[in-house]
Amino acid sequence: MIIKSFRAESAAAALKKVRQEMGGDAIVLKTSQLKSAGNRRLVEVTACLDKVSVAEFPSFGRDTAARNAAFSGDATDGDSGLRLEERLAGLDRKLERLIKRSSVADSAADSSISLEQISVLMREAGFPGEYVSSLLDSVVANGNAKSDLQALTREMLTARVSEILHPNLNLQTGDRVIFLGPPGVGKSSMMGKLAAKLVFEDRQKVSLISTDNQKIGAYEEICSYAEVLGASIGECRDADEPLSRQPDAVVLIDTPGVTLAPERLDMLQDIVERSSTTHRIAVFSALMRGTDVARLGEAMKPFRPTHFAMTMFDLTDCYGAVVAGAQALGIKLVFITDAAAGKGELKVPDPARIAELPSDTEVVHE
Repeated sequence: MIIKSFRAESAAAALKKVRQEMGGDAIVLKTSQLKSAGNRRLVEVTACLDKVSVAEFPSFGRDTAARNAAFSGDATDGDSGLRLEERLAGLDRKLERLIKRSSVADSAADSSISLEQISVLMREAGFPGEYVSSLLDSVVANGNAKSDLQALTREMLTARVSEILHPNLNLQTGDRVIFLGPPGVGKSSMMGKLAAKLVFEDRQKVSLISTDNQKIGAYEEICSYAEVLGASIGECRDADEPLSRQPDAVVLIDTPGVTLAPERLDMLQDIVERSSTTHRIAVFSALMRGTDVARLGEAMKPFRPTHFAMTMFDLTDCYGAVVAGAQALGIKLVFITDAAAGKGELKVPDPARIAELPSDTEVVHE
């Protein structure tokens, strides 16, 4: 085995030296940052080469033809039985990818943030781990030595988030919209805000129905919205009671909170089936962890949600739960709202806001 260290001004340059002298079969053992006597930043890469002598094959890493000629055409790796030249070619390709990744990462060495730090920020913001890895792989594939990794990540994340947003939900007379979600996320509040939009902006007739027999004061809250909006109000607490049809209005239906208890899920399934809905909106809080959104999203799949919405956007700057909800349910985000005490209106989601990671202008120290 041969072990040797190579120094250069960047990781990419050091890796190229490894490849030139030791070839594609070399294995990187360690990468570290040093400072020269002139206070210049240097990168040192330590690599090893097993089974092949660099002294015997000085052109090993520079000439593929010479390298192949050093072995018989029938030579194979004793462990795997693969042709040695095929194995070396595969290692060459892998090293090329490592060099490219190092080149992109090295370009950000003097900037405020690195790929590793971006990954930490995204995970802290609640974005699913696999989603983060996939996005950063794309950043590496599309970046170059002059790329601003922070800006490129935001640009690509904004584009991806745009794909999971529903820009507008046009409700018509006769539509029936049911709101589903865990307790305390603000389903009733969102229902009231949508009702206000339909009445005051879209000039639509609205009918409100409460089926929540779990939350104390749920019916009274819906009644207060109906009184302010001049909307009709209905209550359905009996499992055998039919829900009002109201074909001349947009009907909005509130429901009890979704939990993972089987009996609660069965009760809610019965309400959904009796509602004859045209739209089923799953509601989550932006304060929820992405893992909790994903878990509840899986539980809500039998209700076949058509869209999902997020509340309490003014109380956080971590929006990974948006992606977690879209992935769990396979549907698009249609509305966001602030907390109940905040500005009382529905908002169209802004992908650039969701892609703005918390504190992403600060250096994250490990």
